[in-house]
Amino acid sequence: MAFKRAIVTAVGPLRILIDGDTVPIPFTPKSLIDPDTLAVDDVVHANQSGHRLLVLGRDGGLNPASVTAKGIVELATSAETITGTDAVRAVTPGALAAALTDSGVREAMGIPYAQSAGTLASTTIPANSQVDTTVTFPSGRFSVAPVVIPAAVGYARELSAYVFSVTSTSFVLGRGSTSTIDRSIGASWTATQMGSGSAAG
Repeated sequence: MAFKRAIVTAVGPLRILIDGDTVPIPFTPKSLIDPDTLAVDDVVHANQSGHRLLVLGRDGGLNPASVTAKGIVELATSAETITGTDAVRAVTPGALAAALTDSGVREAMGIPYAQSAGTLASTTIPANSQVDTTVTFPSGRFSVAPVVIPAAVGYARELSAYVFSVTSTSFVLGRGSTSTIDRSIGASWTATQMGSGSAAG
């Protein structure tokens, strides 16, 4: 049994040139490391016992991974993932979650900072009148007054829905009818805050 130093001369299949030889070995040696992680001109260490040859590892450890080759990678921190400029480190689920909840990343991607939506059950509106209902947002959902878009739910063109007195915690949704008879009107609404400090964006 002898330990040998060798140079990788080809991969796929793996071929190595043992120190002192003039030509690479004519067969694919067994290897304790994935041959796909090796590259031509890598220095490896091998164990030779009779006609058996076993590659033990690469001098200096594994090659760095790339988009085209297997190898060793460093994991990106949450801060590096949020910055989004590192093309070498690998992203973990935890770091990705941190990036997707970061306000700066969400704003850059056009993802709303916060949203909420709801409906109001139908209620009878007397002829040519309106009904106002205060709607409270989920606690802590918005940091500023969001943009609220209402829609009347009914079967007559005389029906309408509107909002006013919007704050970060609530708004008033009005339902009106210009019909000459009583109408049943429901409503739906969506509220959006695009940025951490601004409703628009």
